Amino acid sequence: MTKVLADLAGADSQSSLAVVQNVYAALATGSVDAMGEYLADDVELELHDSSGMMSGNWKGRDTVLAAITANFAKVDQQKPQIKGMTADGNTVAVLMSETGVVKESRRAYTANGVQWFTIAAGRLQRIEEIIILEF
Repeated sequence: MTKVLADLAGADSQSSLAVVQNVYAALATGSVDAMGEYLADDVELELHDSSGMMSGNWKGRDTVLAAITANFAKVDQQKPQIKGMTADGNTVAVLMSETGVVKESRRAYTANGVQWFTIAAGRLQRIEEIIILEF
């Protein structure tokens, strides 16, 4: 079950949560491109994973979408789960886990991590993820 916590009096927090929830809904369609409308032109993605398999830093909508597509192409049978989500103004933090299979090695993995989203003008300005992968 996902827990969503926010400053209920703060419209900015609610608005920021809505943007992130829309991004997850777009990704759930199976199309990374669907999330493009929620990205700022100069969005930045910084990803740190304990294996280094997906780590990197990318800037710009097209570059970030290409990086996300490339990273998703490395795994199969993904089963993501949002454990919790909270917002403070224009920042949203998500606690997540995921299981799946690395395509190249066919090794099963479990991922646990935190994602931070910064929202500006109703779009994702920055995404930072720290993920611990276990095989």
